Amino acid sequence: MEELLAGATLGVIACFVAFFTAMGGVTGAYLMIPAQAFVLGTYAPVISATNVLYNLLVCPPAIYRYHRERRFLWPLAITLGAALSAGAIAGACMRAYIFVGRLGKIFIDAVLTALALVLIYTAYAKRAKYRVTDVRVARAFPRLEFEFSGTNFSVSLPAIAAISALVGVVAGAYGIGGGAFMSPVLQGPYMLPAYVIAAATLFGTLCSSVVSLATYAALGVAPSLVIGALMGLGGLAGAYLGAATQRRVPERLIRLITAAVTLAIVAVDALRG
Repeated sequence: MEELLAGATLGVIACFVAFFTAMGGVTGAYLMIPAQAFVLGTYAPVISATNVLYNLLVCPPAIYRYHRERRFLWPLAITLGAALSAGAIAGACMRAYIFVGRLGKIFIDAVLTALALVLIYTAYAKRAKYRVTDVRVARAFPRLEFEFSGTNFSVSLPAIAAISALVGVVAGAYGIGGGAFMSPVLQGPYMLPAYVIAAATLFGTLCSSVVSLATYAALGVAPSLVIGALMGLGGLAGAYLGAATQRRVPERLIRLITAAVTLAIVAVDALRG
């Protein structure tokens, strides 16, 4: 009964978190780790494995919604999925056997803070206003070139893959898929519209979560199925509603929401000590 009550509480929290974060291509999984620790009273590796299970349930409905609206940028999605997954294996092993040092935490928090500030800056400095349209890919690799809302974009997929692989190590260690890191990277330094990258970052999160869960299982760290399922159901509903709402929300607000989530990650990490 206590496990069901804890799972239901976390499910409500997950629904609220995922509604807002899914608009920026983030499941909110990182915020669910401290939520689990608070409700369950533990920071054991099992909460990381349970968090990964949460991602598996949350991502598909939001991805489907973006795909149905023809805003699934498949070359970027495949690149993120492959690179984040490669890094996630090493990250999950680190979480199971190696305590991530304080220096690593400070570095990660510094990078996230910088990315959040970049997002806030671009939210107000960016002049272009995008009308939500279909995404048309002109070239897939090695440079991804596509057209969205009458604007042409071009990015290097090998460069994004290299960043994603490093992010995957960190994400796998913490028990998240990596979208919380890659979303501000793609919206900030790369200046890609949130309307375009959301599906791709969620797909990357889904792929890396599958790999992370398999790695945790191989290492003997099993997730809590009851809590993971209840969290996932709440997050699933929130993510689908967030994806359905995104096209009606100004991109500036989406960028600010993503920045707020990123800063929340830093604050939570600092409170964890």
